[in-house]
Amino acid sequence: MPNLREAREFYPARLGRPSAWVREGGSAGPKRADSDTELVLVEGPGALERDLKVRSGDGACRVVESAGGTLASGPFDTPLGRCAVVRDPWTNHRVLPDSSWGRLTVDASGHVIA
Repeated sequence: MPNLREAREFYPARLGRPSAWVREGGSAGPKRADSDTELVLVEGPGALERDLKVRSGDGACRVVESAGGTLASGPFDTPLGRCAVVRDPWTNHRVLPDSSWGRLTVDASGHVIA
């Protein structure tokens, strides 16, 4: 799995997903140009985590569970809203954060400032 720097280069260059924000210390949020959808990338030990930003962390849990997935953790509070970790039927983990309590504040270059 690539590191965060490589992933930040891959998504805009090859998939046309510019970063909506970048947080020093290991996270970024590539987005779709035609929607508010963000793919949240968080670098950590062993792997690059793939998060899918959702409208409601609680609601996304229910949808995944009703579709045959399982809840691995949460839902729990984050600085921006609610979040859950789910497993699909093939045991792939996905982190499902929402920003129901607010959004990150970024500077002109997209780096998180608050």
